[in-house]
Amino acid sequence: MSSFTAHLLYFVETDYKSMQQDRFFLPKTRLDAMQQKGYFLWPMEVLKQVFQTLTEDKGRLVFPFLFLLGLAEVVSMFGYWAVWLLNVFLDPFVVAFVLFQLMNKRVQLQTDFAGLIKARWQALLGMNVLYYLILLVIASPIIFTLWNYNILDQFDQEGFDINAALEALPEHISMIFSIVLFAILYLLISFWWSTILVLFFDLSPMEAIRKSFLLVNKRLGRQINIALFIGLIFLLIQTFIASFIGLPSWAQKAIGLVSMGFLNVYIYIMIFETFAQAYFYLPVVIKQKEKEELGNQD
Repeated sequence: MSSFTAHLLYFVETDYKSMQQDRFFLPKTRLDAMQQKGYFLWPMEVLKQVFQTLTEDKGRLVFPFLFLLGLAEVVSMFGYWAVWLLNVFLDPFVVAFVLFQLMNKRVQLQTDFAGLIKARWQALLGMNVLYYLILLVIASPIIFTLWNYNILDQFDQEGFDINAALEALPEHISMIFSIVLFAILYLLISFWWSTILVLFFDLSPMEAIRKSFLLVNKRLGRQINIALFIGLIFLLIQTFIASFIGLPSWAQKAIGLVSMGFLNVYIYIMIFETFAQAYFYLPVVIKQKEKEELGNQD
C-alpha cells in the first residue's frame, strides 16, 4: 500500500476463517458497513484477480457452463420459451456452483455445495424468478412491440435478420427501445450481487435484490467500469467467433459454445471479485492524529 493511500484509510483484511457466524453464512454487519461507509474498487486489480483465477481453475469453472449451454442448444428445438425456462430454473444452480467454488477458495466454507443448496435452494430459485420478473416488467415495452410487429413469431425462422427487422421500426419506437435497454443494463449491474447475497448471507430474495441495488449504486461509477470490461470481452469473443464463419456449421457451433462458456465464467468471476474486494477489504476513516502516526511508520 502506498504512503498516500495509507494516509487516507486503513484496509482491514478479514481473518477469513473466523468470519462465519455458522456453517453457511457470512456476517451481515459488513454489508451494513459497506452501505454506510462505502467501499473501494480498483478495476485493474479486479481484472488481475479474474485472469489469475481463470488460469488456475478454468476447467472446473467452465465445464458447468458448457453443460448448460449445450443443454440450451438441445432444448432450443422446442422454442425460445424452453430456453428461457432453462435459464430461470437451472441457470441459478450452475451460477451457484461457480460462486461456491470461488467463495470456498476465499473463505474455506464449513459446508459442501450440496449442503449449501439444500439450505438455500428455495431462496435461490425465488430470487432468480423475482429477478426475471422485474426485468420482464421493465422490458415489457420491447416485448409488446416485438409481438405487435410480429417479430417474435419470426425468431425461430431460418435466415431471420433481427437487425433488419428492428431498423424497419418507426423512429420513436427505436428511441423507446434505447431507453428501455439502458434501464435493463442499469438493473443488470445493480442486481449482480444478488446471488452472492442470497447464497452466503441468509437474505430473502427481496432483501438480496434490494441490498445488491443499494450496495452497487454506492459505487456505481466503478461498477460501470467493471461492466465495460465485460462488454469489451464480449465484443472480442463475438469477433473471435465471427472469424470462423467459413467453417462447417457444427464447427462454428462448437467454437461458439466453448467461447460463450468462457465468457460466462469470466462474467461471474468478475462479479465475484468485485464483491470480494469490496467485502473483504473495508475502508475505515481515521483521524488526523492517527494519519500522522501512520505516516511516521512509512
